[in-house]
Formats: sequence, structure tokens, C-alpha cells
Amino acid sequence: MSTAPVAPHHDDEPTRGTPFTPIVVRSLADLPVPRATSPVGAPGSTGRRLRLVDDFGPVHTELSALPDPALWLRGVAVAVFEASTGARQVTQVMRFCSPEVYDSVVRRSGRAARRGRITRRPVRLRSVHACALPGHSSVVEACAVIDDHRRVRVLALRLEGLDGRWLVTACEMG
Repeated sequence: MSTAPVAPHHDDEPTRGTPFTPIVVRSLADLPVPRATSPVGAPGSTGRRLRLVDDFGPVHTELSALPDPALWLRGVAVAVFEASTGARQVTQVMRFCSPEVYDSVVRRSGRAARRGRITRRPVRLRSVHACALPGHSSVVEACAVIDDHRRVRVLALRLEGLDGRWLVTACEMG
């Protein structure tokens, strides 16, 4: 009894009984571009988030689905300040910041290291104030007053609710 050799099956070959259409993507330009649909609350929309046609890009999250911004900011503001002054590893705040804010924190940290002004004493958070922007369902502007044992500093921050979490999208230090 002899058996005929069986050719190996490849994933790009169709299997019997099922139609198969290969999809070839040679570059990212071949992928579809996402388009935003109507925002939440517009006629014909349902749900709590701004929906996208495709699964690309961030999805805005309403304030009611996010933690209290003032409580969240109590820890993040101190971490961003310490990273900016070189007292904390900059990578520790990467997940809380947009790429632009993270780049500015890296630049400030480098300047502080060159000047030799890195303080190792823990800073003290004096107060945090947060205010939701009228007309925006996922944006909060906030400030944090921080005492670094040499002087009192203020951080002005813009928080946006994206993908079910807060993200610092703007930060100014004074």
C-alpha cells in the first residue's frame, strides 16, 4: 500500500469549500483613513464616546466615565514636576503625557541636569484646582501649586479624556 505525498498547506492558499480573497497591503498608504462620525448627543448617535469609522486613533471619553480629575492630578502633577526638574526618571510620566508634553518634560529635565539644580528633597503639593471646559465633554483645565523648598511653582495643565483615561495634552510651568 503506497500513499501519495501530501503537499504542505500554506496560509495563503484557499481551503476547500471556503472562498478566499487575499488582502495585500504594501504600505500604510493602502490602509483606509479614519473619519469621525457625529459626536455624542447629535441626532442619530448613541453611546458615551465619539465613535470612529475605523479603529484608528484615540476615542474621546466623557467626564462621567473618567476618575475625578482633581484626585488623579494630585499624583500626576507632582510626578510631572519632579520629572521636569530631574528628581524623577522622565520615563515614569510617559504614559500620562501626550508626545508633545513628554518631549517638553525631557527638555526641561535635561536643562535642570546641566544647571545642577536637581533637588532630591520631596516636593509638597499645596493645592490642585480643576475646571471642566464648557462645551467640551472630555476636556479639563487644571493647575497645581507645588512647593519645591526653594520657591513655590505652578503647573498649568490641560487634561483630555482619551481611550478611557486622562492624558496631559498641555503643560506650562511657572
